[in-house]
Amino acid sequence: MPSANPKTPGQRPYEPDADFTARHELSHIDADGIACVARRVPRDIYDQIEVQCVALAGDGVEALKFPARYSEKTQAEVAQLGAFGPIAEVDDMASYVRSKEFDALAEKAGLSDDDKALAEAWDGPPLLPLTVCLAVRSIADRLGKGKMLLRAKCLRELSEKQLPFLLLKDYLPYSEAVAAYEEGSRQLKALLK
Repeated sequence: MPSANPKTPGQRPYEPDADFTARHELSHIDADGIACVARRVPRDIYDQIEVQCVALAGDGVEALKFPARYSEKTQAEVAQLGAFGPIAEVDDMASYVRSKEFDALAEKAGLSDDDKALAEAWDGPPLLPLTVCLAVRSIADRLGKGKMLLRAKCLRELSEKQLPFLLLKDYLPYSEAVAAYEEGSRQLKALLK
């Protein structure tokens, strides 16, 4: 039985490790899709991007595989922005951003050292990571807890069965990524008022 005291920051009390890992990796996938929109990856390229993901108890890793010869700079930017995804689950993320407490925010979100290194490498527009996090949260708010848990369960089962990759559009259709990015941008403007 899972512990009432999570072993990993960001893990909910009594949440099995495999469920937490799948939920965590799913937030990276959602952030990656939104980052593709933010960095203006064309839809025809978006529809070809493969998601390579393992989400098992205590072991999660996620990466995108772009079509051959696609801009390495854009691929790196998408990976960097995607690293911020789990921060969307931190209720008071905006206050951490305002006070520039990235380490505390990363800890609360359960970011791995690799996630933190990617996030810290971001040198683009300083508020874009917050926009991506707000957009990831908007997906969860729109779908609700049940559908988000179902998505995470599907990701976990794909990992357990060692099925081949799926495309990014299978996890987050392009139109959904665009809508989430627009909502994240709208929420950021409201925060800045």
